[in-house]
Amino acid sequence: MECICLKRHHLPERLQHIAYPPPQLYCTGALELLEQPGIAVVGSRALTSYGERACSQLVQDLVNAGFVIISGLATGIDAVAHRAALACGGKTIAVLGTGLDESVLFPAQHRSLARSITQRGGLIVTEYEALVAAQRWRFPARNRIIAGLSLGVVVVEASQKSGALLTAKFALEANREVFAVPGSIFSTRSTGTNQLIKQGATLVSSAADIFAEFIGVLPVPLTLPFSTAVEAQLTITQPIQKEIVATLAEQPNTAEKLAQTLQLSATEIMVHLTELEIGGIVRKNREQNYEVSHS
Repeated sequence: MECICLKRHHLPERLQHIAYPPPQLYCTGALELLEQPGIAVVGSRALTSYGERACSQLVQDLVNAGFVIISGLATGIDAVAHRAALACGGKTIAVLGTGLDESVLFPAQHRSLARSITQRGGLIVTEYEALVAAQRWRFPARNRIIAGLSLGVVVVEASQKSGALLTAKFALEANREVFAVPGSIFSTRSTGTNQLIKQGATLVSSAADIFAEFIGVLPVPLTLPFSTAVEAQLTITQPIQKEIVATLAEQPNTAEKLAQTLQLSATEIMVHLTELEIGGIVRKNREQNYEVSHS
């Protein structure tokens, strides 16, 4: 594989501003993906059928919205995320905890997946030189790069000791959004994600909950045919209503201030807010400000 080494000052801007940026990044594949909007999708190695289904659906909707899928090429949720992205024609970035040489790539059973990623327009990156072999401590360390390259991290399934929780921690430290898919109270593989939600992570019941955080910067317009659940929440036909939602995504506000900002009359703003509220796209919070609904 052809390899390009990006030194510290050539790293993507998002990665330069994390707590411990890598001194260099070895890359093979489509380098332009480093500058495109990406969402990290991570989770348990010992996934359930529920986790696999949730991951596949979320990745499909994220790809349809124009996001690059970032993960760590590990067994379980990581591999499902990469494969789901490729299956629907999307692009994906794999961040390794080893060097790029196939002889040291870990886990060995994902060497063919790594080849598929680069052959189908994806990218593989690592901070380690080509022949650096797997060591246990390298994988938690690479999680900061997964978080740093992304706009947000989605944790699909995770036990209380899952490495995916460390990725979420790095995301918070880097001022990234953290999302978690809720799971059964009886499943040890969901104790970590349920705890993240209790601590303030955005609960994800569909990709619409992720899009709500990025409405102002979605790579692809909202009119794309997403899954049924996403269409129901995010089909906005009027340009002014898209402006209202984008404004509220940045900061909740009163109808009066929204009207001033968007230069609308009090009657006009209330008509649009009422339609958006009925559609479940915006809601009033406890302070009686309008905000984007995440439910």
